[in-house]
Amino acid sequence: MTLQDMISKRLKPQEERQFHAAWLAKLGVPAQFRDAIVDHMPPNGLKKLIAYLLAYPIAFLAAIFVFVGLLTPLDALVTVRAAAAAAETGASLIHVDAGLSALVMVFGLFALTGWISFAVFAHRRTNGFPTGAAAMLDPPSALIPPHLQLVVRVLIPALLFHWVTQRLLAGAVRRAAREASTAEELLLGVARRRVRRWRIATIMLLPAAAVLTVLETNSFWLAGPSGIDDHRMFPPLYSQHYNIGDATALTTGCDHSVDLDKDEFIYEMAFPDGEKFNLGEANALEGTTLAAVEAIDVKLGSRIQYRQRLLQGRDPFHPLCLRHWVTQFDTDGGRRLAKLLHITAR
Repeated sequence: MTLQDMISKRLKPQEERQFHAAWLAKLGVPAQFRDAIVDHMPPNGLKKLIAYLLAYPIAFLAAIFVFVGLLTPLDALVTVRAAAAAAETGASLIHVDAGLSALVMVFGLFALTGWISFAVFAHRRTNGFPTGAAAMLDPPSALIPPHLQLVVRVLIPALLFHWVTQRLLAGAVRRAAREASTAEELLLGVARRRVRRWRIATIMLLPAAAVLTVLETNSFWLAGPSGIDDHRMFPPLYSQHYNIGDATALTTGCDHSVDLDKDEFIYEMAFPDGEKFNLGEANALEGTTLAAVEAIDVKLGSRIQYRQRLLQGRDPFHPLCLRHWVTQFDTDGGRRLAKLLHITAR
């Protein structure tokens, strides 16, 4: 019987038992314990598994929503701090690239809910039998907490689902089987190990997210005629100043992306220590980015090398991109943009 057949009609009890028994055998559950566990596993396991795997679009959008919900206030906080630092140094451009701590926080919160959910689920009993622990060995419940299955199932492609869950569960099952004399003891042993894994993940991720959040408030760089100040996360609260005249190379370009409908202005300065800063990605505190870059451009040293941004199969100075950025100048846009991109220097 194919997966499509399983979807189109109700599984017969015997087929359902065979499905569960075969799955338990793959996990390494001893044969003498399988019948007792199968009797207490949720029905229609294969159909539930397929239904969860069909929730990919919803789960993907939900994950993005949670990430953006955490990232937005973090980005605003770092931007405010960067603007305050720029006011002290006279910088005209700021660049903020927050997001790592928000990503770690998403996984930390997921681990916390998994720890709580599995701990509660492991204590669920029916007529004295640990049915909650038995459900943890059911394919739809094997990988993630029951209340998060629809959201997180998308993270693992359908074709890899059984392989991944089997690898995650088999070790715990084998270790529990060596210590268990009954099906109940085996299930509780597996449940304890799964709860412990989620607890360890929570203890590792949430404090790390908190530390990264503090460090990330110092993760930005500022640029102005006086130079570039790079505020870094690592080492903690470390800052580095670069004089514009010390730049060794300037890579410029104007890239037009049809797929993204985007015109990217590239003005990337390289320094002797290997650090690079693309002023085209920064935001101006007042006026336009191009006007701020103009004031910085005149501070370049005489020995700097000029390079083109070369992307395979693309024009480094695409006419549509140039046309877009010319309009950012109030007067004499064509000449000023050509000078800023150092087109005549080639």
